[in-house]
Amino acid sequence: MASARTIQLSSIPAPLLSHLESRDAVVWVLDSFAAEAGAEQVASVLRLPWRLALSESSEPRLISELERTDDPEDPLVRQRGFVHVVDSNPAELLLPPRCLPVYLLNGRGEAASLTGLAALTRRFTMLDTLRRMEPRELILLLGRDSTLPKELAELWHDGLRTVVTVVSDSPTIAAELEEWVDANEIAAAVAYHPLAAGKFCKELVDAHFAGRESQRINVRIRDSHGVARTYDVTALDDPERPLLANYDILHERDLRRLQPEDLTLEQIQDFFQDAASAWRPYAAGMPWPRDDQHWQRLRSRLRRLDRDGSEANRVAFIAAESGAGGTTLLRNLAWIAAEEGYPTLVAKSAPFAPKALEMANFMTRVMEIQRLSVVETGGERLYEAPWLVAFDRMHWQGREADLRQFLRELEKSGRPACIIIVTGPYLGVEYYDDRHFLALGMLSHELTLGETIALGNHLNRYLAPHGPVRSEYEWRNFYEATSVQSGQGIAAFWISLSFWLQRQFDMQETVQSWIYRQFKENVHEDDIKSAMLSIAALSTERYPLPDAMLPATADWPMSQKIEDKRKDVPGLCLVRISREGDRYWALVHNIIGRYLLTALFYDFPSRVAAGFEDAMNPEHLRFLALRRLSRTPALAGC
Repeated sequence: MASARTIQLSSIPAPLLSHLESRDAVVWVLDSFAAEAGAEQVASVLRLPWRLALSESSEPRLISELERTDDPEDPLVRQRGFVHVVDSNPAELLLPPRCLPVYLLNGRGEAASLTGLAALTRRFTMLDTLRRMEPRELILLLGRDSTLPKELAELWHDGLRTVVTVVSDSPTIAAELEEWVDANEIAAAVAYHPLAAGKFCKELVDAHFAGRESQRINVRIRDSHGVARTYDVTALDDPERPLLANYDILHERDLRRLQPEDLTLEQIQDFFQDAASAWRPYAAGMPWPRDDQHWQRLRSRLRRLDRDGSEANRVAFIAAESGAGGTTLLRNLAWIAAEEGYPTLVAKSAPFAPKALEMANFMTRVMEIQRLSVVETGGERLYEAPWLVAFDRMHWQGREADLRQFLRELEKSGRPACIIIVTGPYLGVEYYDDRHFLALGMLSHELTLGETIALGNHLNRYLAPHGPVRSEYEWRNFYEATSVQSGQGIAAFWISLSFWLQRQFDMQETVQSWIYRQFKENVHEDDIKSAMLSIAALSTERYPLPDAMLPATADWPMSQKIEDKRKDVPGLCLVRISREGDRYWALVHNIIGRYLLTALFYDFPSRVAAGFEDAMNPEHLRFLALRRLSRTPALAGC
């Protein structure tokens, strides 16, 4: 019977399906479950897009099912790579960046054993991989006759913190879980699903595939006459080393024009919170066209690439003050270029090292399907449309020499491409080299009253279908209030705008004091405070904080605590970033991190409690917070 510490489930929980879709769940199947469900049913579950699968069973039929050849165009393969059955020490293997490792904890065949040094090393290394992976959810498939594996308690004592869900139709499972929770002093609740093994396998597989949309990647590419054609590039990416794990490619479906009333209120609010959350607001023309010269200059460069090929490759840059809309303009230009038939890649927010070779190879494969299309239709000469590759400030900051090398490698490969990036307002000497760089414009927080009213009229078109709009009188007051704050040295027009339009902020105080008041009134736990300050400190450098660097907890995973708390502090604009199983936290705007740390400096009791009593000024406090992060042992593995 369920209690406050054990939760009985009646169906496949939605969070499990979400974690499975994002490859943030691990499954551990025991012998009893495998015997009850049968090899085919268990294999169908293990082949789902888990981040890792652990199997106590070494039954030959199960292994044969897992090792059957996958179709590279199978949507499952595109999502999780190929299945790799591992029956030896995983520390001795080098697996592809994207794959589904299935660890046979007891080896296979005659070597299946738990005795001997090699067997013990294999098992312990596999289980330690689970501990270091820190998945959002661990699914234990026990079956009727199995008990909880003894290593689970040891993993918990070694720091594993995750949501645990047990599947077993044993009549004693609830009591066993209660005993396990008590014995290991586990504060979090444990869920269990009292379902027969075979029935659970069928329900989980059916639930995962139910209602899934087509995952085909159709890209709009212009021909030599400027006519846009659609090409299916789904099978062109490497399943195990996918370029599109690090980049978003604009699909044909992203480029369909929308009307203001087509956007829901939630989509509008999400756009104000994070301009990179979706493409629909761009399709509806929501970003304000403050200056058309940015697109005119970019289109001129793309047309030059049309004529001259890869020799005309350039890095186009937008110099922008923090929080002044550089990312929004970058993505808007990317959307417009893609709409006109220039294939477009946009780097994701997670940190990674861009590689020109893998990008050039992908572009070459796309050109090949264009060539085949021209041959089949008896068309004219092969024409290669220039690519647009967009990077935010994080990806190349302080690495201008590497950026030039990246550009040169694309040029040597013969692929015409324009790279567009966002920089800070103060430029290094490299950006004045017109052989490699092209300035598109400068963005700041300074607007005239006329521009502010024009902006208001533009945004009111999107707000009107969902409630009252802001009057011209309110826009004038907003302009005057932000002008006063700007005169005090606080550049916050666009930051204030996003909160003001959502009626979260009434301009009766500074944005900094409003954000800090939310933080102080709603975040009371010391460990969550420390985590949020660490996120803020690293966000000031435009880098997200990996989950592995969050403070350790004795009960609930820290990432879950932040997830639960962030709705209470909307002013921080905390965002979750995931990429290939790696998870990060960040603030949408680096300037919000500076606001939080600056306000903390002037609150002496709170500053002392946070361990920064030696800070001499706000900037010194920021450096101290970054120094504390640099001493985190987990940094070595990030």
